[in-house]
Amino acid sequence: MLPFWNWLGKNHDTLGVVIGLIGVPVLIFQITQASRQERSRLRRRHIAARAALPLTLSGICKYAERSAQAFLAVHRAIKNREDPDFSNFDPPSAPASLVSSLEQMIEASSHDALIIRLSEIIAKIQVVDSWLADTRRDHRMMSGVIDGCLADAALIDALASSLFSYARRDVPAPPSAFISTEEAEASLHRLRVWDMSYPDVYERIKSRCEEMNRLVRA
Repeated sequence: MLPFWNWLGKNHDTLGVVIGLIGVPVLIFQITQASRQERSRLRRRHIAARAALPLTLSGICKYAERSAQAFLAVHRAIKNREDPDFSNFDPPSAPASLVSSLEQMIEASSHDALIIRLSEIIAKIQVVDSWLADTRRDHRMMSGVIDGCLADAALIDALASSLFSYARRDVPAPPSAFISTEEAEASLHRLRVWDMSYPDVYERIKSRCEEMNRLVRA
């Protein structure tokens, strides 16, 4: 054994280089393997989130419709200067499970346009839910903001509706991050908010779309 130790002492530096050269490929292989496994995990996560997206978007559109109907009831009361009976008034609450599904899709997606649209939906839901909570307490405080509330409900519907083709895999990529006034006005029609009856809401939604698109460009 003594000759071996003598040799080891004389060739210590060389042996370190040899071990290092052997270790580098092993380390690269381990890093590559870990990276491949992470990409596979993210891909499975994206597939799962996208598979649930049509159901999530459908729930979001239903929330937008119920919110709009609640705001319309308040709008009519304010316009007619009535004190309506809200004993059976049951506006929707923010759909926590649906918002969680949107968050999962955002985390799993690599499409900037999709991330922007989903983020806008979450932001608008929080705004609408806050106003609905105020409506439960006292509908009279809504007189100055009711048009904006209806516009936000329509934008939630428009943003969600615009993603159905992508969610159902009819198209390979989501639409651009921009939302057009035409898309938003179509949602107002779906929510039964007519331009002849609510012209101020149409003006408000036009400015909302311009503001959102300006932020996207920035």
